[in-house]
Amino acid sequence: MSVLEYPENSPSNITSNYGLINHFRSHSSSPLRFNCENSKVESYKCKDCNFQTKLTLFFKEHHAIKKEQKEYTTQKYVCDKCFFETYFSLKWLQHTVECLENRQMRKLFPLYKCPCGRKYKRKQSLNKHKILKHPDGNSVVWYHCAQCPYKAKQKGHLKTHIYNQHMDIQNIKWFECEKCPFRAKLKGNLKNHVVARHTTEHDIKWYECAECPYKTKQKHHLKSHFNAYHLDERYIKWYKCDKCPYKSKKKSGLKVHINVSHLDETEIKWFKCDRCDYKGKNKSYLQKHIIARHFDEKDIKWYECEKCPYKAKLKATLKDHTTAKHSDGREIKWYECAKCSFRAKQKGNLKSHITAYHLDENEIKWFQCEKCNFKAKKKFNLKKHMIVWHLGDEDVKWYECERCPFRSKHKSSFNRHVNVHQINE
Repeated sequence: MSVLEYPENSPSNITSNYGLINHFRSHSSSPLRFNCENSKVESYKCKDCNFQTKLTLFFKEHHAIKKEQKEYTTQKYVCDKCFFETYFSLKWLQHTVECLENRQMRKLFPLYKCPCGRKYKRKQSLNKHKILKHPDGNSVVWYHCAQCPYKAKQKGHLKTHIYNQHMDIQNIKWFECEKCPFRAKLKGNLKNHVVARHTTEHDIKWYECAECPYKTKQKHHLKSHFNAYHLDERYIKWYKCDKCPYKSKKKSGLKVHINVSHLDETEIKWFKCDRCDYKGKNKSYLQKHIIARHFDEKDIKWYECEKCPYKAKLKATLKDHTTAKHSDGREIKWYECAKCSFRAKQKGNLKSHITAYHLDENEIKWFQCEKCNFKAKKKFNLKKHMIVWHLGDEDVKWYECERCPFRSKHKSSFNRHVNVHQINE
């Protein structure tokens, strides 16, 4: 590796751009350094009296003393060279210094660019990107799992896989949520849960789509949304199933499809509930089951409809409700049947229609009861059959009316009964 020599006022010889950048900062001129003691910081001023302070803590305390509990507003500081913004003048001044330094660094040391458009500060990051996104079949070093066919391009990914898939339950260090029974094997998953479930709207950093009103709490969700709805068809990398016409924009979507549709019972990787006998073919099925069956009412974060009293435990369920009940026909993306005039607001309903009316007997994937000869075209109907015929009263979740002794095993029957009370009122 060639040695990089720092110009004129430095005798140092440094062997990496990263070290040279850090060394350059030690020679920055004094005007770039922020001196806290000599700089003026604006005070927070009360709108109702002459009180003012430079500390937000005292400012909040001042307002708490007042009975009115009036809200206060602070000035937002925005960098005119990038997208940085803050309510704290000290942070803004510090960022201004760093932003100026970074722009000077970029003139001396340009970013490492990939032909696909991605840019990186370090060559190592660019090399990692090339291995993951633009691999040459002969140059990739695969890390193979010793217990299953899984392989990864990065050693860290293999380590995560072994921890998630092959580690004994008793040896796992669980990261537990302090506000609900949720727990995760990875700290990042717990962090995502806290943001999604327990962070207030005011404290969330929203990631907003530049093409539509969509916004999300997770950066990777925004990326998935953009790829799903706004990416030009020419640039989409489809993951195709080799056993049927199914294709997906996500590798994980194809993996779930194969696990649900094409594997034998013995080959399926089941996600099992540690609190009951439930098992699902998809991790999201298990998560929905836990929320629906094992969360106390007080621990559930309800998603409430803005247009009616309806509420749901899952955001996706509320979205389906809004589409079905409150969407204008012109705004809806209809899913139309290719063999008849039927159309549906939800893709799942179209799939159920095709299964019920347009598939031959030998094409239908039947859901067979393990305790009798009953079989159904829909998993939901098999579930209803099990509740009615094979579950004891102590194992059934009863839906009980608060106004009379009525109770039912089925939520739909319970809802019809409640509607009768409302009509009579």
